[in-house]
Amino acid sequence: ITTITPNAGTSQGVQTTFTGTNFGASSSSITIKINNVACTSVTWVSNTEVQATTPAGSGGNHAVVIIVGGQESTSAPQFSYKDPVITNVIPTLAGGQMIIQGEEFANSGTLTIVAKDRGTSSEVACDNPQRVSYAELRCTYNFQGVKGQCQEKDMIVRIDGLESNLRHLCYPGIKLENTDLLEVVAGGASKSFT
Repeated sequence: ITTITPNAGTSQGVQTTFTGTNFGASSSSITIKINNVACTSVTWVSNTEVQATTPAGSGGNHAVVIIVGGQESTSAPQFSYKDPVITNVIPTLAGGQMIIQGEEFANSGTLTIVAKDRGTSSEVACDNPQRVSYAELRCTYNFQGVKGQCQEKDMIVRIDGLESNLRHLCYPGIKLENTDLLEVVAGGASKSFT
């Protein structure tokens, strides 16, 4: 195998093209494995191209092996899954359950959710991190917030060595500020009203 496209792939699995040499004939038995997990829907295109759907997974730099007619490839590029992305953080004002929305929250692998202090870079882990879906996580964050204010912390999701973007920890609500009304909504966005 010389190239894998796309690389990085989605954590849910994605149709992928593998190019290289000696992929046999259309009647050849072909298996492709990523991190020792078989791809599905393997389709021979030519002696130099095979297409398959990658397995669901997470993490980076996974070994890729193609087996054609019982012969295993000797070298290949490594395969990585996409980094998780946080689009919204919904904390509970009194502390407790926090909902994190985004994408590429893989259904396997080691999951860690932390709040990183903007000043000291120290981190506090959320308790009981749970995957609800590829687009939603939940955890227990036991620090109270103030309605309409942001903490000096950013939320980070880590899955099997991959790290998300930073997302500012803000509590939804409305507060008065210099006779203007400022509404802070979950995720850190704000709207001003006069």
